[in-house]
Amino acid sequence: MNHWALDQNDMASDKRLLLALFIALGLHALLLLIFFTSPSPPPPHRIELTLNATLASKTVDASPIASPTINKTLTTPSLASAQGKNSDTISPPKPGSGQIDQGSEGATNTPVPLPSTDLFNRLNQAVSQSLKTGYMTSKTVDGPAGQYLAKWKRQIEEYGNEHYPDALKSHQLSGRLILEVTINKGGHVLNIAIRQSSGNATIDDAARRLVQLASPYPPFPPELAARYDQINITRTWLFTSGQKLSTQ
Repeated sequence: MNHWALDQNDMASDKRLLLALFIALGLHALLLLIFFTSPSPPPPHRIELTLNATLASKTVDASPIASPTINKTLTTPSLASAQGKNSDTISPPKPGSGQIDQGSEGATNTPVPLPSTDLFNRLNQAVSQSLKTGYMTSKTVDGPAGQYLAKWKRQIEEYGNEHYPDALKSHQLSGRLILEVTINKGGHVLNIAIRQSSGNATIDDAARRLVQLASPYPPFPPELAARYDQINITRTWLFTSGQKLSTQ
């Protein structure tokens, strides 16, 4: 009776052992199935760079001169404009189109007018009027003014006859004109004005040039310097057919 009970217990133990073994095998099989059937992670995204073999063969690395093929292929905005394409690049203004000025109201293409000769003359007259000016003519003969005029006349005539204008010699020109010369205290020429033309531009220009070349003239003597800032000398210039210069 007792032996039969032991056999029954052994059989029950064997069954439980086999059941546990089958369960363990089943779990392992299930884990292996899950591992091998699960989807693999996607491969990383790759960026492919394709080098144009033709351009690469014509380009030298680190060369200071760009390849003409690349310059033609990679068109910049300025090149696109030259090829007839729309471009936002700013082209330099053409000559005669006016200066671009940037003011409070933006850029303009309005040409800036240059000061005219009349404006300079008006400014010169305004400055002259603000200075103490003395006037000398052929009638000025006495006192410090007359003495100064005689020195000025002698200097201009000596220089003009020693350096008689070649243009008058070659064309045998002669004529008469009235010239006004403005001189400051230091004897420097401030202005030359033709009050009456000779009728020949060559003669007029020769007289103006002689006034400049013969300067500077003697400074004002103290008596004149105390009274005047500048002096206007008006004289008649005579270029004779004998190639002589005189002022009256």
